[in-house]
Amino acid sequence: MWTVIEGKGELLCGKKSQPIGVGQIVVVPALEDHGIRNSSSDNLVIASITGQGD
Repeated sequence: MWTVIEGKGELLCGKKSQPIGVGQIVVVPALEDHGIRNSSSDNLVIASITGQGD
């Protein structure tokens, strides 16, 4: 689970992508390929919480 604290970016999940911004909470299903990319010249700050996998 990620929460965007500052800036804006792009969530990559599987073969899809979507814009993300301040205050947004993102939950990625277990074992799904995922990542976050900064889509601007400003800082992208996120808080990450990771649960134990299977």
